[in-house]
Amino acid sequence: MKIIQELESILFEGQDSLNVDESRGDLDCYLRIIRSYAEVEGAIVVLSDLLNSKSYICVGILGRQFGLESDVSRFTEIESIWEDEIYSRIEPEDLFQKYILELKYCHFLKKRGVAGQSQYCTDSRMRMMNIHGQYQYVNHQTIYTYDSLGGSLLFGVCIYKSSLNQGVAEGINGRILDKQVGVAVEFREYNDCSDLLSVREKEVLSYIEKGLLSKEIAERLQISQNTVNRHRQNILQKIGVNNSFEAVRLAKAMDLM
Repeated sequence: MKIIQELESILFEGQDSLNVDESRGDLDCYLRIIRSYAEVEGAIVVLSDLLNSKSYICVGILGRQFGLESDVSRFTEIESIWEDEIYSRIEPEDLFQKYILELKYCHFLKKRGVAGQSQYCTDSRMRMMNIHGQYQYVNHQTIYTYDSLGGSLLFGVCIYKSSLNQGVAEGINGRILDKQVGVAVEFREYNDCSDLLSVREKEVLSYIEKGLLSKEIAERLQISQNTVNRHRQNILQKIGVNNSFEAVRLAKAMDLM
């Protein structure tokens, strides 16, 4: 998925200048923290070491609902920053929206100084397939931490907890939370992608969503078919997808249309 490639380009940005050995003490500290949290909250907690492209998964009692071995005395170490064993249980559309939310979160954090980065996290509610073959809602949060100079990301923490609300809802209700005041950040404050497409490109994309061909779009907008095709190509390049169907899907998820 193009969205994962874009996320990785942000997550690994500027890490060539970091010292692997210097991060070891931080890693040990975080491992102790997530173990305690998983035990107390019964949560599934994933610590991603972005500098070394590894993750450590600690499973509390919630894991039993999803066929994961619950044992907070040890970590499952994987050679990836993506916990695919858990992702495979998440409803695909919810997982897609999770990626979109985290991409917005990364852009949001880049605008904040070092002091403000630990103040925010993502918050969402997703469906995961349990051992009974049914989707069950879990609350999910992502927290990223930076090196002391604030130039590069060091760790990502993902927390999965049982949701008290099992009512059916559309979407994951993804938000960026200000932990200091306990409220969600207004959407307009972190939608850095809002001006990614021009007004004309958004018009073309809206007609594509309705199933119109380039010739029909040209007639509606009173422009040449070649101009429409150029707009279509620009849309694919800007959003980073290979076809119009994916362009519409991703643009809607990112609130570009």
